[in-house]
Amino acid sequence: MSSKFDFIVNQYDLREILPDKVIELMQLHHKKKGEILIRQSESLECLYILLNGKLKVSSYSAQGEEMVFWIESGFSLVGEIEVFISEKEYSSVNVTAIVDSVLIAIPENLVKHYCLAEPKFLRFICKNLSKKLVNASAIRQAGSLSARDKVKHYIMIKQQAEGDSIKLEKRSMIASMLALSVRQLNRELSKFQESGAIKFKNKQIEILQLDVFNES
Repeated sequence: MSSKFDFIVNQYDLREILPDKVIELMQLHHKKKGEILIRQSESLECLYILLNGKLKVSSYSAQGEEMVFWIESGFSLVGEIEVFISEKEYSSVNVTAIVDSVLIAIPENLVKHYCLAEPKFLRFICKNLSKKLVNASAIRQAGSLSARDKVKHYIMIKQQAEGDSIKLEKRSMIASMLALSVRQLNRELSKFQESGAIKFKNKQIEILQLDVFNES
C-alpha cells in the first residue's frame, strides 16, 4: 500500500469498517465534474465509498426526463442496496459527479466474499441505509406540500446537515428533487430573501431567521 493510500485509510478510519483484505485490494478512483460513475440499467461492478466530493443520483423516465432523487456528499456509500440482490446487479439510477470527487471502489466479489459477514461493515451499511431512508421519507412527505413549504422543508434538511450556511446546488437539480419548476423554486427563494429569512452569498444561502424554517 502506498503512503498516500495509507494516509487515506488512517484519515477516514477505514479499518474500523473494512476487513484488512479488502483494504489491501480496494482501488482509489478520481472522478471529474460531469463524469458518470454508474449508469442506469448497467451492471454494477463495485461498491463505492465517497470520500470527498458530491454525486448526483438520478434516473430518466420513459420520456427522457431526468428526475434527481438526492445528492450524495461527505463520507457515504454508493451501491449498497444492489449488494444485497442475489442475482446480477443492475443499477436503477445514474450516479454522476457534480464536482471533482474522490472515491474508494471495492469490487463486488470482494464485498460478498469478505464484507457481508463482517459486523463492523454491516453496521456501516445500516447507518448509511438509515440515513437514506430518513431523507427519502422526508422527501416523500414533502410531495403533497405547497411550493413554499417544499422549499422551506428542503432548506431545513440542508441546515441540519450543513449549518446556517448552505451550499446551493444547481437550481435545476433542486427543482427536480422537489418536483417544482425552476421558476417556482426561484420565486420561493426570492420571497424568503425579501422577507429577510435568508441571504444569498456567492453560491451559498445564509440562513438569517432559522425559526421561519422550523415553523410547522
